[in-house]
Amino acid sequence: MESVSKEGEDVVVKGEVPARCAVGYYHVEIRMKGGKLVSSSCECGSDLCPHAVKLFLRYRGRMSS
Repeated sequence: MESVSKEGEDVVVKGEVPARCAVGYYHVEIRMKGGKLVSSSCECGSDLCPHAVKLFLRYRGRMSS
């Protein structure tokens, strides 16, 4: 499930990305400005992690179709 909101010039996308192990899903929030990924936060604890990139690519794919 994804939620998309706009805060000023930033687009904020919140969603879940599958984890490799049996943990299930990581909750990820990304911020975009001008179609570019600016920042992210993820339950894995890393900044701009692979989970954030997956959510970004999934969002971009849905917007282009």
